[in-house]
Amino acid sequence: MARHKKRKDNRYIEFVWITDENGNKKRKAIYGYSMPELNAKLAAFNAGSTAPAPIPTVVYPPEVKRVCAHTVASWSLEWLDRFKYDIVPNTRTMYELMIKTHINPVIGHMYLGDVSAEDIETLLGVHKKLGHRRTAQKIHRTLSQIYGKALKLKYIGENPMIDVDKPIYRRPKKRALSSYEISLVHSADFTLKERAFVFTLMYTGVRRGEGLAFNRGDFNMREGIVMVTKTLYYEVNAACLKPFPKSEAGDRDIPIFDVLRPVLAEYMLSLEGDVLFPSSKGDYMSLAVFSRFWNGIKAKLVKAGLKSEGLTPHLFRHTFATMCMRAGIDLKTVQHFLGHASAAFLAELYLHYMEEGGEDAIDRLNAHVFKTVVRRLENGENAL
Repeated sequence: MARHKKRKDNRYIEFVWITDENGNKKRKAIYGYSMPELNAKLAAFNAGSTAPAPIPTVVYPPEVKRVCAHTVASWSLEWLDRFKYDIVPNTRTMYELMIKTHINPVIGHMYLGDVSAEDIETLLGVHKKLGHRRTAQKIHRTLSQIYGKALKLKYIGENPMIDVDKPIYRRPKKRALSSYEISLVHSADFTLKERAFVFTLMYTGVRRGEGLAFNRGDFNMREGIVMVTKTLYYEVNAACLKPFPKSEAGDRDIPIFDVLRPVLAEYMLSLEGDVLFPSSKGDYMSLAVFSRFWNGIKAKLVKAGLKSEGLTPHLFRHTFATMCMRAGIDLKTVQHFLGHASAAFLAELYLHYMEEGGEDAIDRLNAHVFKTVVRRLENGENAL
């Protein structure tokens, strides 16, 4: 049996072969701070496990604890691999980007215990001076978790992040479509599929991934509800189905409002398969296919009179939330419709629309849409 040599960061390494989604073979490195740890990881890999192997208890020498044997680079990647393997793909990608692009090139060579609050403040200060406050905030969030876990595992004696203030970042105000712009959406020359997709986004408030993950069976037309239970995300170009929404609050039922029902009913009559918004092959859209589909929708919206700036699927989610608030639907109900875990976040965004409830939420929004959009279209009007 081959002997494994220690690297300079005190880790053992073994290379294995994996096959990616395109059938290409690639080498993957597996690390361990001891042979039992490395062998456990290799055994898990050979057994076909996607989760990290249980790590055997290893007693590290005091001097290893003191300097941690970890550089920021080695621990940040280990942290990502061991503790963030099952998080939402977009969030994992964000952590990976912060680590590889912004953190490791600057302080990655330093031992964990040697990094001071001043070092981190200097790193964050570069981005704040450039006006990249959102990036600085993400770096702070990533380092806080990296160092928090290192402290919990007693790899370090002190956490320098305690003395580093979180950068202030104010989210830009989100735009919602006006009643006039919504009437333009209604008048756009869509295909049945395009109209069904846009109306589903605008009158359910679902996220893009939730909308693309819909199957025919998610819509109970008899009961008048749509069930949000899963989401679609992309790894490079490939569509991947996650069998649960973005958060626990994301698993929800939303009423099928009056303006949406006939659009869906007509579209479903033309639908052959089970996927509600399929590719030409009948499966979920790849990223490239969806991009072409959405670009076609954008072109028709612009032709109908909308400005091209900010025409994203999320614009219709924000429009739905704003319509709910304008209709006087209470905050807790809107929170449920949108699948938000925090009502406080919603309150911050839509405080100027909040009113006391009273009437039924479904009746309120149906009445609001009829009053502000449908009646205008029926009367041949295109302005407020």
